[in-house]
Amino acid sequence: MARIASTEPSVRKAEVGDVPILARMNQRLVQDQGSRNPFTSAQYEERFTDWLDSDWQVDVVHQGDEIVGYSVHRIQSDVYDPDQQVVYVRQFYIEREHRRRGLGTTAFAALQAARFPAAQTISLDVLATNPSGQRFWERLGFEPYFVSMKRG
Repeated sequence: MARIASTEPSVRKAEVGDVPILARMNQRLVQDQGSRNPFTSAQYEERFTDWLDSDWQVDVVHQGDEIVGYSVHRIQSDVYDPDQQVVYVRQFYIEREHRRRGLGTTAFAALQAARFPAAQTISLDVLATNPSGQRFWERLGFEPYFVSMKRG
């Protein structure tokens, strides 16, 4: 696997001006993971605008001057142990053309160092229709915790 030769990724808090690109990347994430999310472009933009005004933390991932990805997360109670706080990563996305070169790994490390409390448990969900996403998170040390099933 070739490593990234240019600058290391960095993260910054997303701003309202980032909403259109965040919405486009979210649409690509939905396509890549095989989600059935029926949102329109306007609904994706509304979602990010709402998240920026909530307890969700939205960050953009930069490599040099280029936005190459984003993350949405927050600290919340664990599903099974409400007394334990976890960082729940709702979405983490790296643009398709920047994948498979180590950028996702280094970007997640930068996000973790900049935004997550030290030694905090991290929780996330991966759709069953996204095996490449599952492999990515497993390489970062995540393990399946439970299976959520749906009918209809």
